[in-house]
Amino acid sequence: MADLSTLNPNQKEVYNTYIANDIPETDAFGLVTGTLSQDDYFNKLDSQIKPKDQEEALMMDGYDVNLMKSTADKIKQKVKANEGVTEYSPEDALV
Repeated sequence: MADLSTLNPNQKEVYNTYIANDIPETDAFGLVTGTLSQDDYFNKLDSQIKPKDQEEALMMDGYDVNLMKSTADKIKQKVKANEGVTEYSPEDALV
């Protein structure tokens, strides 16, 4: 953990803003104190793995894409099976 007692009030405010924007503590402290330059920080961000497509971005965020696809397919099948039905009951949603 960074020693915030060494920061002046303006630096503390900027540090808290960085933390509120999900910048890691060590990076935020380095940016505020000048031990980490803005260019070095951006280079660090650029070097991180970037998703190739929406599916990979969702997987990187912890979503189960296969579950999403299978659920969407089941919903499509249910909708197609019930195209001719004009009345629905709450039990139909549970089947």
